[in-house]
Amino acid sequence: MQKDAETDSEEAPEVISFEEEAIGYIEDELDQGYGLDQIKKGLIEEGYPQEMIEFAVQYVQKHRKVSKKDKEKEVKRADEHHFQRRFNLPVMSIIAAVLVLILLFMFIRLGEEEPKELPEKIDIFLYDNLGIVPGQHRIASSIQTYSRDELLDSIKAGLTLEQEKANPLLSNLKVSEAVQGFQKRVTVFDITGGGTGIQKKALVEIRFQADRDLDILKIIESVPKTTAVSDEIVLTQGGVIAKKDPIIMFTFSDVKQGTALKAVYVINKKLSVPDTLTFAAEEASFLPRTAVQKVCGDGRCVEGESYLSCCQDCGCLPGFSCESNACVPAEKDQCSTDADCNDKESSTRDTCSGRPKTCQHTQITECAGGDGYCPEACSYEQDNDCKPAAAEPEKTIDLPGLNITGEQEPPKITFVRLTPENVTIGGEILVEAEATDANGKEDIARVWFEVLELAQTHGESGDMNDAGKEGDSAADDGTYTAKNPIEEYYLTGFYHVTVFAQDHAGNKKKSQATFRVV
Repeated sequence: MQKDAETDSEEAPEVISFEEEAIGYIEDELDQGYGLDQIKKGLIEEGYPQEMIEFAVQYVQKHRKVSKKDKEKEVKRADEHHFQRRFNLPVMSIIAAVLVLILLFMFIRLGEEEPKELPEKIDIFLYDNLGIVPGQHRIASSIQTYSRDELLDSIKAGLTLEQEKANPLLSNLKVSEAVQGFQKRVTVFDITGGGTGIQKKALVEIRFQADRDLDILKIIESVPKTTAVSDEIVLTQGGVIAKKDPIIMFTFSDVKQGTALKAVYVINKKLSVPDTLTFAAEEASFLPRTAVQKVCGDGRCVEGESYLSCCQDCGCLPGFSCESNACVPAEKDQCSTDADCNDKESSTRDTCSGRPKTCQHTQITECAGGDGYCPEACSYEQDNDCKPAAAEPEKTIDLPGLNITGEQEPPKITFVRLTPENVTIGGEILVEAEATDANGKEDIARVWFEVLELAQTHGESGDMNDAGKEGDSAADDGTYTAKNPIEEYYLTGFYHVTVFAQDHAGNKKKSQATFRVV
């Protein structure tokens, strides 16, 4: 028993994190009678990181009862150097705080107090950015090797795009002046576990904001081979390797003016100075999205593909393997494909899904062609597995009679509905939208949807129909419908579905709704 106590005492001394220091400071200020909003505002004005202060404030609110009065009150401070004097702890105060932390750690180990949630929350955030798995790996130490502001070098950026005219991912881009500078930071971590000894991983963070609203913004990171090669780069939060030289490209949708955004990637080695060129880009002209070919399984991880949608080309995060184009944990599956789950019943949909994979047999109730079954309430127009009725003349669109040139109003999307709003992995979500056009329904050339995750293009997209099939309840009623299965590569959390409607003149309108994967 004495030996265990000594071991715990040796492991306990750790440097107090910024978050713990901020939490202690906020609780002390509340005891002194200052308001929570007043404390938060003062810390941010002093230049402390806003996201860290927000985290500390939320932690205090969760673990300490703060009334509305205590939150909003304002108390005049007697000393204008209050923050510098009290929050920036001197060296001796840090040492004293470490000793207190050692005693507290030993006290917790004796079972008289539950451990705080704070270290676990911070670890999860870092593990996610580094692309490592809690329980299999451990962050042993870290050191920040680079931190500075970088201005846009438009000449070098333009030259880079000029040299990449033959690259389908970069050929239709131009340098964007909407982002004039970046805050770049590099932190090198020592990672243990996984049976490989100590690994060094450099986390590169690029922070920026745009000076105007943009539908699509690309962040281009040109990395010289002397800094890293493509095999050393891991994209843990989206993005694609646009060129193996390498050039990295991150895509941000619905960018709002002044909103702080961040792109991150990992280099699997120690990095001191990132001799990289960073700039923003926009589409130079309105080309069809099909101009960039993405074919899952061709060995190239291109824009629109990621480990979520095509791990055949993009690979998986550590601790997962790519099976049937899906990243799954290293657990034994009951099945590998849908064919393994055939129950010989045409009225059920047999799928192999989940983690680990198991067979699911779902009764078919919707009208959908190609599944070999016709529910009683369905007709041939809704489900081509049903008996066809008498053929009707095919409806044609008199395009020359439409006003599809010149200035005109774009289509309107009056509503977007997602059913259900909370969906489990392996389930299916129904996307419905009502679209109208001033020139009539025949002027609507296309209605489609895209799924977005964490401001990156998720890769899921598809056309919607108003033909009374594949989930659409009635034909030609102005309500367009599509189904989107929630495959096993989805992560739990919130997703945005953006619905687009475009007429024959190229005018486009969009609307957005949100669902949650639980």
